[in-house]
Amino acid sequence: MRALAAVVAALALAAAGCGAKAELDTSKLEDQMKEQLSKRTAIAITSVKCPDAVKAKKGDRFTCTATTARNEHVTLEVTQDDGKGAVTWRIARPRPAGD
Repeated sequence: MRALAAVVAALALAAAGCGAKAELDTSKLEDQMKEQLSKRTAIAITSVKCPDAVKAKKGDRFTCTATTARNEHVTLEVTQDDGKGAVTWRIARPRPAGD
């Protein structure tokens, strides 16, 4: 899992629509994260789930969850770099038990 913690990637996504009501194409993000995470860590990722309705807004953050072939769940923190769909994501640091 340490290899997962070192992964940081920037992805550009197309925002659906335009203006203040634009939303990110999170299904595309899920596919890209799954592929990149698998390649960079050599750990089989079976799925990545992100929220369905994420408004495109610079600086906003949300989380996604990756699931490995060993059924481990990994939290991915996503930050929007602009209001047009560019994002940066990274593996969230594990929290100690009891937090």
